[in-house]
Amino acid sequence: MNRGLYTVGDALDRTVVHPIVAGYRRVAPRPVRRAVHNVVQNLDEPVVFVNDVLQVHPKAAGATLVRFVANSTVGVAGIFDAAETAGLPHHDNGFGSTLGHYGVGPGPYFYVPLLGPTTLRDAFGAGVDFAADPLSWTRFGNAQTVGIARTGLSLLDEREQADAQLRALRNTAADPYATLRSVYLQSREAEIKGPEAPLEDLPEVPEPTPQSSPPDAETPPEAPPPAQPEPTPPPS
Repeated sequence: MNRGLYTVGDALDRTVVHPIVAGYRRVAPRPVRRAVHNVVQNLDEPVVFVNDVLQVHPKAAGATLVRFVANSTVGVAGIFDAAETAGLPHHDNGFGSTLGHYGVGPGPYFYVPLLGPTTLRDAFGAGVDFAADPLSWTRFGNAQTVGIARTGLSLLDEREQADAQLRALRNTAADPYATLRSVYLQSREAEIKGPEAPLEDLPEVPEPTPQSSPPDAETPPEAPPPAQPEPTPPPS
């Protein structure tokens, strides 16, 4: 079932999503795309903070809180990542990681077309994160429009950020589906368990490189010069 869903999702990504991402890159220069990424990331900080607290990581929770306050004010609603410039980089966290932190296993793996790989634990965690997000339960004018716009920008930004890795996966992996599944599962295990996670078999997905032109054909060795006829001795 997962392989079939991956085939459907890959076809949709090639025919629909990738052209949208390519158009987004043509229309929006890199500084604009970076600003969109920063805004989307800043809106995720409250959920990251909640899960930092649930996992009893006070230092990470404090850094997340400072990031949100600094970027929402000095960073002009998150357009600029002032906190990272000051030495406080962003870190991801969610309720799926919180469940894993307390020993809940990942459960069945499944692939969702247009959304990507996940597990039962992470899918449930994403639902809890959505419910905990202030924008999900805060009521204000045009709240639904803001929510839809935020979801669309989040998906677009996430896909744009992963474009190089996905192209490399398609171009270099013998079995893209199996490689993606292995990378996802082991990466999530590493995020939850840190150095304790067994990552010996984690496949490497290289960055795409432009194809080099085929080497020139080997130059055939030069033919030896024709033998000169020996001089005829003069008649005696």
